[in-house]
Amino acid sequence: MDYSNISVRASIRALETVVRPAVQATADAQAQDQLGLVVDALRFLEHRMSILPQRDEFSTRTAVHLAGELAGVVASTDPDIAAELRSACREEDATGVVRDLLRSWPSLVDEDTRRSIARLVLASERRRVEADRAWFAPLGFDPEPESIPSLTEAWS
Repeated sequence: MDYSNISVRASIRALETVVRPAVQATADAQAQDQLGLVVDALRFLEHRMSILPQRDEFSTRTAVHLAGELAGVVASTDPDIAAELRSACREEDATGVVRDLLRSWPSLVDEDTRRSIARLVLASERRRVEADRAWFAPLGFDPEPESIPSLTEAWS
């Protein structure tokens, strides 16, 4: 059984009921500010912990999709790498296979294929960035919060 959520809640409670009064008694503005940031970060984590599996699933799906697209691009220039990428589409560790290919692909393929691979990677990263924006939206740092999709939309 995972007790992470209980630990986070207990940490928040300790900070709010024991540490906050002690920090407030010192009138140290920076310490008070930092305490607030830590409590907010723990609350964010507490609310996101239950959907971490969906976030991992999105990351895996994105890597598998990219592996399939990359396999199509490199099939004519390197059938062995294409086969490895297709195999990754059936594995849990598609991310590792894609990462390894991206490290070595500049020396393996011609310029047109490199451009095609770069376009696919950038398109895939755009999806990941949008998902990350949705993930971190509750923290309020995004300069255009009205343009952030919901997590469900970002992960679809």
